[in-house]
Amino acid sequence: MLLFVGNAWATACCGTASDVPAVLAPCEHAGAALSMRGSDQLARWDGRGEVRATSDSAAQLSAGLAAAVRFGPWGSVSASLPVTATWRTAGELSTTGAGLGDVRAGLRLQSPDPWGPLLDPTLDLGVVAPTGRGPMDATDVLGSDLTGQGAWMGTAALGVSRSAGLWPWHLGLSGAYASGATASRAALEAGIARRLTEHWLLGLDATVAQGLVAPTRQTTIGLRTVFDPSRTLRGWAGLGADVPLPTVGRALPIEASVTAGFMVVR
Repeated sequence: MLLFVGNAWATACCGTASDVPAVLAPCEHAGAALSMRGSDQLARWDGRGEVRATSDSAAQLSAGLAAAVRFGPWGSVSASLPVTATWRTAGELSTTGAGLGDVRAGLRLQSPDPWGPLLDPTLDLGVVAPTGRGPMDATDVLGSDLTGQGAWMGTAALGVSRSAGLWPWHLGLSGAYASGATASRAALEAGIARRLTEHWLLGLDATVAQGLVAPTRQTTIGLRTVFDPSRTLRGWAGLGADVPLPTVGRALPIEASVTAGFMVVR
């Protein structure tokens, strides 16, 4: 939950759609969420750092269960469990794979008294357990049976947000690291939304990530909508795509994605 989407803390609740939906709001004591994400490859970077169209496919569907519990006005704990299915084609080769992903657990600390009307600071600390199938255990020639990173990873994020008013926003810096793991990276995340009604908002997000072990760079933009038809139910859906510009992306597949989910809170 704390590690799912972003680093902003959603302070709106009790009848107002939260800016980042898969996070407990201050008036919420516990929650359980189900989320899904589908993605596919649109193009690739070649050896000279240029974007090339490709007929290869790298479709992936992931589903995740998560739960979070608040232990006080200044913090909460969470855990999530993903399952991933992958379909890959390269030329005449075609393979599929599926399995359990890496389990994540996290601690979120937050100030019970926001810094004025604009800033709500948060600190996230987490760990990723290698319960999925990592690169050393993969047997598929195209890697479709990969479901995890294959190493213990530590994660940290520092963020500020504003959830009140017509224009909620969030800004955060996050990192994930394990010695030698190609998934190690640092990322800057930002988003702004517009409340269309008391229970519905539309937002725009951007993430710029830099690899800490592998020389990769990735910039993603996304559009999301969040709605809460009742005080105990929150839902969301979104579209995302990588930006295929040499200065902001390198050495990773260029993908488009669709996300959706809901969260039951009390």
